[in-house]
Amino acid sequence: CPPSLGLLTVNALTAADSAAFKNLIADDAVITLNDLETDQSKQDFLDSLGEWEDAMKGASVRHRIESSTTGTASVLVCYSFPGNESLGRESFRVEGGRVKESVQITLGDSCAAF
Repeated sequence: CPPSLGLLTVNALTAADSAAFKNLIADDAVITLNDLETDQSKQDFLDSLGEWEDAMKGASVRHRIESSTTGTASVLVCYSFPGNESLGRESFRVEGGRVKESVQITLGDSCAAF
């Protein structure tokens, strides 16, 4: 997985850019949100971007690629919202240049370790 995919994904998350995600995510992708104990389809994920866009007002995102191999990447992500932070790990499996699987895990409520 090229490092640019992690950057493209983080940039799309920051902007809640549904057009970018339509191109980045495979039609049969599964997005796993561990903290919510739920899996989302591509369409479920795209449908949730309106709420995410509201949450991102005044927020910033920092990221660092932890590992990247052919077809996979793991990215450490710090979300700084007005009034709180969240540190997470987002892992991606890529096929055909598109995200086939994404697993999102919250690591803590502070980005001090970032």
